[in-house]
Amino acid sequence: MDRCPPEICHLIFCFACTDGGYTGRSLSAVSKSIRSISRPTMLQSMSIIGYNQLVAFLNILEQEQAQTQQQHSDEPDRPSLRHVKYLFISAHARNTAVDPKALTPEFSRKARAYEAFERILRIIAPTIRVLHVFFIFYRTFLLLPLSLPVLQELSLHGPINCPSVNGEPSIFPALRHLHISSPFPPRYLTGKLARIAPELKHFRLSAPDHNEEFLVELQAILSELSVELEGGGGSETGAGSGTGTGTGTGMGAGEGNDTSSEDSASDSSSNSSSTSSADDARMCIFIHCPGKPQDNWMDLLNIYHRQMVALHRLAEEYKVLVKLLPPLRYSLFRTVSIQDAEVAWMQSVTGRSWWAPDYVVSNDVYVADGHT
Repeated sequence: MDRCPPEICHLIFCFACTDGGYTGRSLSAVSKSIRSISRPTMLQSMSIIGYNQLVAFLNILEQEQAQTQQQHSDEPDRPSLRHVKYLFISAHARNTAVDPKALTPEFSRKARAYEAFERILRIIAPTIRVLHVFFIFYRTFLLLPLSLPVLQELSLHGPINCPSVNGEPSIFPALRHLHISSPFPPRYLTGKLARIAPELKHFRLSAPDHNEEFLVELQAILSELSVELEGGGGSETGAGSGTGTGTGTGMGAGEGNDTSSEDSASDSSSNSSSTSSADDARMCIFIHCPGKPQDNWMDLLNIYHRQMVALHRLAEEYKVLVKLLPPLRYSLFRTVSIQDAEVAWMQSVTGRSWWAPDYVVSNDVYVADGHT
């Protein structure tokens, strides 16, 4: 390592530091030189679980920010040297989902946890790209309390107190992949989704059990998106996208038109390519189906069957927009477990994206056992 240029070491550390922070801490303990070279990537990928870790992480970021501002007093807005790009954050301990008694102290400091969370977001806003958030307590903001300009992927776990959401929502100009695991009324996104995340390509949400109003609200969003896509000329943006849900994203609209003797074939190829590009540019909505009740108590089984018929009808009507997924495996508080949420974040950081065409849904950590 003594002969390896620092620039090469830095690139190696960038690829290595994609876990919950263990690799970055280990590198800092190797030697003074390795600690110095790996310092910018030490906090690149972090998993913060529990109130104590939340506060400790905030202190580290604020100390780093203060040190940077002191060294560069002529640039007060200069970002910290340590860039946080991938973050999983939860104010709850790992045993919260299996031990309800753990909620008592967490509830008493809920306001402080949300304050620390917002302060962390303000510091990492210039660099954060992948963010997964886990909160059991109701949050009073639609997605996040502030805008993140370069955020590309966001997963939110935990309920939202929709009636208390007021004011204009935060804007995420680079957000392409959004997952909200806990069921919520889609009407709170109607008319807002295109403005909140203008570059959104993949939206993953869950259909609530025993709730047929969800389908009416969902259809309103799908109709709204279809009108926007038909009139918005989105075909140009999908041609070079590497995250489209279809195939053929590498084909240009005018490819193969340089031979005059093959005009008709070229026109056909151009039309086919343009259609493929337009499909890739469309937003794709992934919907987890509701769980099937064991019996028809209080007409629950009949409601479930009506929900499934309506979901399949929507999927058939909006073929490019809608993909149905198996039900989620929920924990005690009607949300995914912290363990599953962290594993899903780790998979995303290492390149196993849930929106990829070759992603195996049956291997998804969220999917309930017995469903494929």
